[in-house]
Amino acid sequence: MTNRIFTPIRGTFAAFFAAGVITAVVLTAPMTGAAAQKAKGENLSEKVAPTLSNKLLANGAPLSFADLVETVSPAVVSVSVERAVPREMRDLGQQFRNLPEQFRRRALPENHGGDGPPPMARSAGSGFIIDETGYIVTNNHVVEDGETISITMHDGSTHKARLVGRDAGTDIALLKVDADKAFPYVPFASDDNLRVGDWVVAVGNPFGLGGSVTAGIVSARGREMNGLESTYTDFIQIDASINRGNSGGPTFDLNGKVVGINTLIISPSGGNVGIGFAIPASVATGIVQQLKDRGEIVRGYLGVNIQLITEDIAEGMGLKGVDGALVAEVSKGSPAEDAGFLSGDVILEVNGQKAKDFRQVTRMVGLLEPGEKIPFKIVRDGKNKTIKVKIGKREEVVALAPSDRGENDATALGLLLGELTDEARGRLQAGDDLEGVLITQISPVSQAAQKGLRPGDVILKVGGGEVRTPQDVSKAIAKAKADKQKSVLFFVQTRQARRFVALGLASKEE
Repeated sequence: MTNRIFTPIRGTFAAFFAAGVITAVVLTAPMTGAAAQKAKGENLSEKVAPTLSNKLLANGAPLSFADLVETVSPAVVSVSVERAVPREMRDLGQQFRNLPEQFRRRALPENHGGDGPPPMARSAGSGFIIDETGYIVTNNHVVEDGETISITMHDGSTHKARLVGRDAGTDIALLKVDADKAFPYVPFASDDNLRVGDWVVAVGNPFGLGGSVTAGIVSARGREMNGLESTYTDFIQIDASINRGNSGGPTFDLNGKVVGINTLIISPSGGNVGIGFAIPASVATGIVQQLKDRGEIVRGYLGVNIQLITEDIAEGMGLKGVDGALVAEVSKGSPAEDAGFLSGDVILEVNGQKAKDFRQVTRMVGLLEPGEKIPFKIVRDGKNKTIKVKIGKREEVVALAPSDRGENDATALGLLLGELTDEARGRLQAGDDLEGVLITQISPVSQAAQKGLRPGDVILKVGGGEVRTPQDVSKAIAKAKADKQKSVLFFVQTRQARRFVALGLASKEE
């Protein structure tokens, strides 16, 4: 059976180098012509509908997408990012030591594996301008850990961009170009009326080829991506061809409005096979507004572990259907406990909106403003009941802050760590007494990944000592290095069991 590969579609030449080292510069191919002469500061989507009205076939399909593309393209940009190459990736370059010098220089950047400043990797993605002041939406994974960000406009002009804020939970980031001019832009549209079979157009920067356009249809709505940390969003599945570098680019409807943000593909090879995924505009709109207003995302917190209601559970509890979410556990001291939630309650509605399943309940709660008093419609012992809860603030996972050289003892092993949350305990089906440090991300080329560690696992001990914070882990690794140990022993709670994992410590003299 062919394995499904979920691929974030940030463009990078790392796809062609096992060590992830990039020496080439990503080139964009800006489009020119009539579209580049559009007036600045305009809502370009408003021009699309009148242009297309006389060019539709009897079944509503467009005779051509050319007018739509020409109109909206000035608001689509290429995003170029420079980031330091992680230490463990640089160390992989030691395999090239025996190459002749002229080939080694081509394969490895300056200072690769040395003690000088870390080499820089260049990658590219896509984005789009959402208002005339220069706010730009893209994917979090496009700009994450970026040290410099620049954008290339449709007319070929380039601008430095600053990161306003980003949200790993939905994979959305907001950039800002500060320039003394108004920009053309395209707004988000409601995707509520978007149907399977509707036409969509994707514009972006695949493989550095700026201004590339593809068209297709909506293949499915509400896709859940099992195996991905997509707690706060589902996806629109499209068959418009998207590839590496399309990440962060817009998915347009035939009115020239943005109904999604191109984000992922499923592929056995890493290339397009017609299965792509976009974050719905309905999810993106609120996230972008929060990033614009606050520079960060503040999510609501209820404090319950919830699960899917199967037909067997529904029958056993005397429920009329499988909609809603079953409360498996109520966290101590949580807003839910204070409001009177009990294990066995079934959540049917949140703030007057029906909940389809436990994922939707999680998203609904996450969108609530901390401090608000929100009604929850539940079923308890076969009877409907409404509970009002004062929503708390979710403490998001915080990654270890990198040092001035872009690394620390944990990231050097390919690990990004965060505080252990109640949500993570719930995924592991662990009690409130579980203490440790959450693994939030793992480099796919690291020994940690090769030895089976995964995001969501919890580090309980390092070097025989208990750990409670990311800093505890970093200190334990540093101590093992100071003691000249060749490896450090981790005791880890996974979804299946607890186990020991030894990770090697690379020597600086190697």
